[in-house]
Amino acid sequence: MGQHGRRRACGDALWQRIESGLEAQPARAEVRPATPARQGASPGLLQGLWDSLSFWRTVGMAGAVAALLLAAGLGFFAMKASRQPVLVAVLMSEANQPGAVLRTFADGRAELTPLGDMQIPHNHSIQVWTFPDPAGAPVSVGVVQTARTVLLNLQNLPQPHSDQLFAISVEPLTGSPTGQPTGPVVMKGTASTAL
Repeated sequence: MGQHGRRRACGDALWQRIESGLEAQPARAEVRPATPARQGASPGLLQGLWDSLSFWRTVGMAGAVAALLLAAGLGFFAMKASRQPVLVAVLMSEANQPGAVLRTFADGRAELTPLGDMQIPHNHSIQVWTFPDPAGAPVSVGVVQTARTVLLNLQNLPQPHSDQLFAISVEPLTGSPTGQPTGPVVMKGTASTAL
């Protein structure tokens, strides 16, 4: 056996000892406990909420619902306020009995509601008048041909005020031909601030 053969035999023997040594001892892996990313104490409740995506989603949804409820509430109260009259006038008949109620609203609308059985003579109408200036001439607010609640328009007139006089006269079917009352005044009353 030459030198090359002895090296080979020596090398084979060495490899066998290495392999047998590896088989005899099981491989050991060093196991270390996992360390948290953060050192120190565990996070508190507030920090946990701050880092919670579900918490922020819930807060966002609650905020959206609150905004919708607020918008709906403001809309409701705005609508209710627009339906509340600013002034009310009870128009009294010649017999000193309440004959109609006239309510004015902030947006320039007015509503005339007859009380009881209001009679309008055949082929005639009633015309609603007001006196924006107590010393001035009456101004027509509208012509009514049926005894029912009707909407009138005060937008072209100065803002109605407390103690403003309203009156109703009997006129031809299409209203006064002169722009002033021509028939008898059957009801009148002054406006008061609505409660």
